[in-house]
Amino acid sequence: MKFRRAIVAIVSVCVLGGGAAIVAAAPEAGATVYIYGNANYGPVQGSFSGTNGYWGNFGGGGSTNCPSIHPVVGWNDCVSSIINYNANSVVLYENANYGGGYFTLASGHYSANLTGYNYSNGHNLNDSISSDIAY
Repeated sequence: MKFRRAIVAIVSVCVLGGGAAIVAAAPEAGATVYIYGNANYGPVQGSFSGTNGYWGNFGGGGSTNCPSIHPVVGWNDCVSSIINYNANSVVLYENANYGGGYFTLASGHYSANLTGYNYSNGHNLNDSISSDIAY
């Protein structure tokens, strides 16, 4: 029975707008959410944990901005791939301070290319995430 549950968990996916899906990744204990400026997890990586009202605050102070794309606004409207290693879901928002459309990224889920995923309002996630609430 344990084997069957494991197979069901592996096969299960989070179905998103447009018929696309995010597939489960193996969570790492104590890790956070990793974000990337380009599709396929590169070349620049950042990370965050907890709830954040404005992703433009990420950058500086030892953290990497999304360079060359938006060097003065940190990671606001800059993420093209993402991995959620949190133990809980993270709700991503289109606008600062949890406004606009939202998208729930379940624990252990990832996307190598956000162009195939949409917020609740139908807008595309790629290069448009501005805030999050972690549960």
